[in-house]
Amino acid sequence: MRVAVVGGGVFGQVIAWRLALLGAGGALGSRSAGGLQVTLVEPRGPANAGSGSGDRSRIVRALYDEPFFAEAGFHGLRLWGEWSRALGVRLVEDIGVAYLVRREGQGAAAFRAWVAKGVGHVRALGGEVVEMSPGEATRRWPAMQTGDLESVAFEPGGGYGRAALATKTIARAGAAAGVTHVAGRVTGIEERGGKVTGIRWDPNESNVGAAGGVIAADVVIVASGFAGAALVGPFCGGLPITRIAHWASYWDVPYPEGAALHESGLPAWADLGAELYGFPDDGECGFKAASHAPRPRGPDGPDAAIANALVSKGSDARVRRRALQGPTSGSPGSDVGLSRVRRRALQGPTSGSGSSDPGPPAVHAPGEASDAPSLAEIEALRERVALRFPAIARARCRSVYLCAYDSTADERFQIGPVPNVEGLWFVGAMSGHGFKHAPSLGTSVAEAVMGARPTLDLSPYALRVGAGLTARTG
Repeated sequence: MRVAVVGGGVFGQVIAWRLALLGAGGALGSRSAGGLQVTLVEPRGPANAGSGSGDRSRIVRALYDEPFFAEAGFHGLRLWGEWSRALGVRLVEDIGVAYLVRREGQGAAAFRAWVAKGVGHVRALGGEVVEMSPGEATRRWPAMQTGDLESVAFEPGGGYGRAALATKTIARAGAAAGVTHVAGRVTGIEERGGKVTGIRWDPNESNVGAAGGVIAADVVIVASGFAGAALVGPFCGGLPITRIAHWASYWDVPYPEGAALHESGLPAWADLGAELYGFPDDGECGFKAASHAPRPRGPDGPDAAIANALVSKGSDARVRRRALQGPTSGSPGSDVGLSRVRRRALQGPTSGSGSSDPGPPAVHAPGEASDAPSLAEIEALRERVALRFPAIARARCRSVYLCAYDSTADERFQIGPVPNVEGLWFVGAMSGHGFKHAPSLGTSVAEAVMGARPTLDLSPYALRVGAGLTARTG
């Protein structure tokens, strides 16, 4: 059997690797896929800048309010650990995840219910969740402000995965198991008589001498997100997937406060009422923070939208002005402009240090210019994060990472065979949650393609396509 995998993100790499191992009998050290030929086509290489898998870190967890998400996350944690040991590379850091539940505010009751369901699902799977009061959380993590919280749920089995490292490690493991990697862009799906026959592809700029053409395949698995949806759309009437620009920030925090934000004394965290999440300093790239909320782009522009979000969450007009202009030290009516925002966002508040402007934070992705956060957005994010971690008020933003969420309205993945074309699969719309589920669901897709019973039930993710069509996963 010939299988072509389109897309070299973490899902595509896992699927290709597991297919090769299944074809060779399942041994981790196998170098031949036997009678199975697996080809993976990716234009820029695994974990390339701008891809969802290319960032340094991603939260891994099992706490979800939907039981099938919890099961996939729980098995994903187990597999990430097993693969780390088998491949000899530390792919995840099990520092735990803290879920912060606010006492009041918009959505507080819904978040309490969400956490309660999630705690029940994790415990039913055999996992551990520690529920603690705000006071207990403060004693455990002194760098975290908890005065506005009602409770904290801590999942010690979670933490963060080293996304780029893991994706590239699995790509190498796949190559060792017999996966053929092709540097190119897939331009179309070939089919005849309702059955897939291959893919059309063009080489990228670095693939000198390649002619492109058609790669014959009995099965095609499209795992390239939003772009992949365009490939399968003509066969099924379209997939309801939206691409949402996303960015994460990394911060250098001066010591001694910065020491308390190291991963040795702080877990990954999700501030549910503020739609913020982040990671402690890993000792190399600084403290990471990001917003899970989509970036609005209305007529007032992203800066005003972010500032308005601050005001709507209980801040006053002064916070809005500070987010847009930077902290003022003159008269209340003075307009310091965005130059103050630039200095504060890039350097942190200085006090006569005499250091020169180090320049803008590095942007780790070639994304479109419109996707890059403005300095006001960076400053607004700092304002919000500093309410929870006050040391961030003195931090300097060292870099931002641009990527995108390929999302559905219900944030439920799209995984399964595409109707009307035998042998064509789509795997995508991970809505920012793909890394943690790639081991379990990617393995299950590989098993299903090989005709075996998948470890996890894939039916909750069945494709929602066209005008009410739903593809079955068996």
